[in-house]
Amino acid sequence: FIELIKGLEISQQEQLIPFLFECLQDPNWPIFEQAISELKKIGRDKITKYVELYLKKAYKEEDYMWVGGIKCLVENIGIKQSDFIDKDLFRLFEYSDF
Repeated sequence: FIELIKGLEISQQEQLIPFLFECLQDPNWPIFEQAISELKKIGRDKITKYVELYLKKAYKEEDYMWVGGIKCLVENIGIKQSDFIDKDLFRLFEYSDF
């Protein structure tokens, strides 16, 4: 599936951002690094709001591995606390379990 995503235009990939964030739930999954790579191509300006959305969801579900996966994305793409709309959400990365 990720190979299909790679062949899509960025505007088409944007529709698949939720799927790509689901792929960050476990760093042991083979698709994990590829999901980060594809999200990086889409760009931080377009995914920052999704980072906040899925970070809240992962925390609410007590899925701290997912929090860690999102943290890997944030570190890889260079998203900072100042990029967040809700700056307080950034502290949830403290719950990352890796």
